[in-house]
Amino acid sequence: MKLVCTNCDRCGAPLEIEPEQETVICDYCNCQLRVTHSDQTVTTEVIEELNYSKQQLEAEIEELNLRRRLDRYDRSWRRYLDTFLCEHGQMHIPDASSARGLEITGIVLIVGGGISFLHTLLTRSETTATLTAFGLIVGSVLLFIGLKTSDDAASYEARKKRYRKRRRHILKQIKSLRLDDRAQVERPQKEHR
Repeated sequence: MKLVCTNCDRCGAPLEIEPEQETVICDYCNCQLRVTHSDQTVTTEVIEELNYSKQQLEAEIEELNLRRRLDRYDRSWRRYLDTFLCEHGQMHIPDASSARGLEITGIVLIVGGGISFLHTLLTRSETTATLTAFGLIVGSVLLFIGLKTSDDAASYEARKKRYRKRRRHILKQIKSLRLDDRAQVERPQKEHR
């Protein structure tokens, strides 16, 4: 069987076509061509440009996987934030400044209760004993709540930082895939003359 030589109608690259062949794909520009045979000549006409290479398809699949991963991270973060919703639908996210206020108030009440306790011991007064106990108990509770809130705030900030870092990393990977894909499209096709 004798092969017929012609050129790609899109890029001009050389093509070898079998006598009965009706379509061909150019090895250089990935264009699908219709082959027309006449008595003496063979011509080609662009049917469809096959722009997607294997690498482009793999990059698109990788981008879809990364977007799915990003969506999972976002949903997980929203579920975590939902744990801070109050019954009125407002968010109550622990923050370190309010925790410090509770801790300081607790310490002041404990110190005040301690001073009052010493005063009660020295004066043997029973009227200040109730106030002393109240100050010590409330101060201890506020200090505990402040320490717990401070720990929760630190945990929240660390988790938020981790979430943002992972999110930025995935977005950077997606952007990198797009830039690589764009570079492949803009890169000139194989040269032929």
